[in-house]
Amino acid sequence: MHLVCHPATLSSLVESIEVMFARTDGDRLWLRYYVEMPLDSLAVPHEAEPARTDGLWKTTCFEAFLRLTGSKSYVELNASPSSQWAAYRFDDYRVGMTELPVETPPEIGLDMSESHFALEVDYVLSAEWAGQPLALGLSAVIEETDGTKSYWALVHPPGAPDFHHGDCFAHKLAAPDHP
Repeated sequence: MHLVCHPATLSSLVESIEVMFARTDGDRLWLRYYVEMPLDSLAVPHEAEPARTDGLWKTTCFEAFLRLTGSKSYVELNASPSSQWAAYRFDDYRVGMTELPVETPPEIGLDMSESHFALEVDYVLSAEWAGQPLALGLSAVIEETDGTKSYWALVHPPGAPDFHHGDCFAHKLAAPDHP
């Protein structure tokens, strides 16, 4: 799937962002974000110990939002090229934010060349989310080395960039097949 840039935050350096994804074993969500742009123009956070960390969205960060069909509550999953991550639960649109309990931290891997950057992340979903049909929102914050930021998503609602908006949950993931 291709992400689109918010019209108020256009980038002249990012050619495209594509996201591949798969649900595996009923409780895993694998994502690969592929950014086509000159790597020397991308602000990549320095590598750090893999750990839950707040504020990742302030620089280059890749996000997924999941909502159970018919529910107002949702989760936000963030993965940084630094190998840090975050996971939050919301009761409703930007209401009731709490840390999402995570038994198994996500695995984050990078693939880079002069012309592209890719981040892969493998999440283990909690029992509440595993095996269920889900609405999925995919997004990315891309910071360039000069400080320019662009905001990318499957769909953008009117107004300022807002990945939490219901319109952004634009893809439906069927429940995984069970043998």
